[in-house]
Amino acid sequence: MCPAFPLGSLVGPFRAGWSGRCWGWRPAGRRVSGDVKLSNARTSGGEVVLRGARIQGSVVGFDAKLRNEGGIALNLHLAHVGGDVRLGTGFSAIGEVDLDLAVVEGGLNCCNGMFNRHPTESPTASTIKPETEPSPNEATFSARSATFRGGVVLFWDIAGPIDFTDATSSSLTDRPMEDWHSGARIAGFTYERLAEQDYMPLGTTWAITERIHWLEQVAPNDPGPWEYAARVLRADGYRGTDQILINHRRMERKQHGFVRKLWDSMFDFVARYGYKPVRASGFLLYLIVIVSALLLLNQNLMRTSDESGVVYSPSGPIAGQSQTLASPESLKGSCGGGQVRCFEPIVYAVDTVVPIIDLNQRTTWYVTQTFEGRRLGYVLNICTVFGWIFSTLFVFSLAKRPEGGS
Repeated sequence: MCPAFPLGSLVGPFRAGWSGRCWGWRPAGRRVSGDVKLSNARTSGGEVVLRGARIQGSVVGFDAKLRNEGGIALNLHLAHVGGDVRLGTGFSAIGEVDLDLAVVEGGLNCCNGMFNRHPTESPTASTIKPETEPSPNEATFSARSATFRGGVVLFWDIAGPIDFTDATSSSLTDRPMEDWHSGARIAGFTYERLAEQDYMPLGTTWAITERIHWLEQVAPNDPGPWEYAARVLRADGYRGTDQILINHRRMERKQHGFVRKLWDSMFDFVARYGYKPVRASGFLLYLIVIVSALLLLNQNLMRTSDESGVVYSPSGPIAGQSQTLASPESLKGSCGGGQVRCFEPIVYAVDTVVPIIDLNQRTTWYVTQTFEGRRLGYVLNICTVFGWIFSTLFVFSLAKRPEGGS
């Protein structure tokens, strides 16, 4: 590769309009008073080096065609730019664009720009494709630990790896499903807000869904970007941001063993990992209604007895018993004239389904030992088990409820 052509210290605006095989610009660490205009510039086989430069104005690259295949096409590593970095309409880079550790007081605008590191043909929107799998350290566009105080606007045509590790921006404006490729690195990437799109009004669930798909693609196993995106969207007034965290837990579940996966699946189904405790209470209420209806239809299978040994059904004393210890008149009625606790199906259902409380219904009344009674007893025991599960997950959800969730 040809070395870059060094120029001396520049003061004042700079406009590049060169074309050649071995041409570049290297004011590394120098000061530029004004803008650096790369408009209509052409390079082939060399890099434009602005490494460490302090530029008071903007870097404008509209209609520039920079080519340094397999190397760095535009180097703004450690640069300080007082204005914007505009690599948008008409800009194309064959090779890496390096903004690592750069500080841009304005914004980064790549709208309609084209970026590729290893093209197989000339850089057009239809042919920009990586030739081989990139190494872990390669990136078509690298902005590691860079700062963009005026925000980041993408809407670009890019092929190959993207690296925004530990970058900071005041805002991010992008197309989540088109501007980022699988394997893009965004660990530690922070932004104060996600700028709105015309087709994505504030608070819509469509925005949440697109962000979930984005995170599944670029950070499937890193919880940081998921939690950060949920926090930013919640602060911006979006509803349903908990769905981002729920989907991340579902992604994590794929990595667990069978027992943990089973528990996580149940926690997800019942309470959405604790983010929707009302859902767990709904399951409890639904189970109470089912058990209440079951008991109302099978009251004749329930029994209890008083201190004298007289056995009762919900409708009164069982016929044919010796009732010498109490007068027959006193045993009339469903509660044996006050001799036993009355049978209340709804209260009994609550006592069965929510076993963490004791309403003295299930300890008082029991099922008969007939075939139908034992079958009803098995069903009630199963409902108790599910009640324990739903109650435990409900309490656990309240204890784990994230502050400020939605």
